[in-house]
Amino acid sequence: MLVITAATSEELRETLKIADIKHYESHAGMHFFFGQLGGRDILIVQTGVGPKRAGAAANKILQAHAPAAVIAVGAAGAADPSLCVGDIVIAKTILHHAGGQFPADERRSEKIAAQLRAQGMPVSCGDCFTTGTFIHTARQKQLIFQNTGARVIDMESASLIKRLHPAGVAFVNIRIISDTARQDAFNIEYFYGYKKKAGGFGAYAYFMQNPKEILRAASLRKNVRLVGKRIAAILEIILERTD
Repeated sequence: MLVITAATSEELRETLKIADIKHYESHAGMHFFFGQLGGRDILIVQTGVGPKRAGAAANKILQAHAPAAVIAVGAAGAADPSLCVGDIVIAKTILHHAGGQFPADERRSEKIAAQLRAQGMPVSCGDCFTTGTFIHTARQKQLIFQNTGARVIDMESASLIKRLHPAGVAFVNIRIISDTARQDAFNIEYFYGYKKKAGGFGAYAYFMQNPKEILRAASLRKNVRLVGKRIAAILEIILERTD
């Protein structure tokens, strides 16, 4: 079975609209959608955000679904300053912030890159750096690019491939830029932490104390919507049967 993973409902919203979902399951905060897209049988997994949830999802996928291949799709921050919002980067190697690196499936990655380029999509290749926390400042992104050479930053890919690679499961990682390297992004992780501590009026209080974050939050939300639309378009292209 071909498995598609993404972290959030926002990233998958447009894909689920065009997929023919036959069956749904939920396990410990993970969401599993069984169906078809482009005439192919697929399992779409919403893993949840962060390395711990991604690792748990990978374990569940291996235990219960015997995947032939896993394609991870989702938003990423740019470390490479040449990347723009909406640009697509297909990872060659996934780097873990605590050390270690894992190669993506080269043959499948190159084939997908060629398919997307043929449709005029802004595709390039490069390494992906997986962190344990949300990286939002331009300075942090600059340091990651300087120290690792990774072009994009996410929070799930290394936890996925760390479990899938030893099991012999082919892994492709497609990242779409939601925030650029040159500007600070909305600090979503801090925002949700503040909301949790402050209670029902936490969001209002946070933005009152940090008015500049209002525009950053709106920009990130807009960009993630774009990412969701791009994910759906990408999957339609690469899953379309030609036989």
